[in-house]
Amino acid sequence: MKRVVYFDLLRIVAMIAVVFTHVAAQNWYTMDIHSFEWNVHNFFDALSRFGVPIFVMISGALFLSREQQIEKLFKKNILKIVIIFFFWSLVYDFYQLFAQKTVATPGDFIVNLVRGPYHLWFLFMIVGLYIIVPFLRKIVVDKKLMKYFLILSLVFAFIVPKLVELLAIKFPQVADTLNYVIDSMKLNFVLGYSGYFVLGYALHTSKISKKSEYIIYILGVLGAIFTIVATMFLSRYQGTANALFYNNLTVNVLAMSVAVFVFFKQHLNKKMSSKMEKKITFLSECCLGMYLVHLLVMFILENVVHFSTANFNPVFSIPVVGIVVTVISFVVAVILKKIPFLNRWIV
Repeated sequence: MKRVVYFDLLRIVAMIAVVFTHVAAQNWYTMDIHSFEWNVHNFFDALSRFGVPIFVMISGALFLSREQQIEKLFKKNILKIVIIFFFWSLVYDFYQLFAQKTVATPGDFIVNLVRGPYHLWFLFMIVGLYIIVPFLRKIVVDKKLMKYFLILSLVFAFIVPKLVELLAIKFPQVADTLNYVIDSMKLNFVLGYSGYFVLGYALHTSKISKKSEYIIYILGVLGAIFTIVATMFLSRYQGTANALFYNNLTVNVLAMSVAVFVFFKQHLNKKMSSKMEKKITFLSECCLGMYLVHLLVMFILENVVHFSTANFNPVFSIPVVGIVVTVISFVVAVILKKIPFLNRWIV
């Protein structure tokens, strides 16, 4: 498949957004929810939530654009992700042992190795999507069937679960009953991130009118505002930080993600000079390495160098720490990409 410029640009922006999400989350749960500092963290955290959905949508657009051989999916794509996961899980495992200066039991070490650091959940999810790619491909070639799939995903993956979670705050018995009914339906195929995966393909291959484009942007802005405001009010109502509306599988984050994707498709999908295109391609190809290493960079900066968002006013500290983490992660990713053999299997 011919390289798509706006996918590369989207990857770069999504990677920066992921870094800022994790940087803004530093100390978020332990801060006073009524404080100015907490609200600044909430602002940055909320606005950067489109990162992971964008990655999934790009993957969907690429993998669903052509028939995929099952053997190739397992031997090339899934095998590489499994190797990447265990390599980086091992790196983070050893870092934890070094940082905590403790000796883990063999059992604990193996459990931590299999579970991995929290940001590697993304690799589990991607493997799950790759496994069902052949089925999803059959769906997207039929536009009517694809729309039906997206509607089911919107209702049962984005809307209903979050309504039930909100109901649980005041009416736990009602929420439990609804959960029982929904769980019993076993609509697993349209749940999780498969909706984003298919949506990426749908947006990439569809012609979007100016009217629809403007509506998408308005919904995206409203989604961003809602994420900030709703998180603040819900947290204050419960007396503790609540990340319900940060969840990638919420309508507000969905609206933000679609708006970003569409903007790049409509306005940044242009022919560039070969020199510029090479630079963008290189930056894009470093994003996986940056994603894998950025949390380690954050841990070292916070625990060894004692450099974090808590050092000074978060209005400045979040952007500064975010930029520093991004730059260092990029440098590490570039170095790893220069190492023969490893550059094919760990980044």
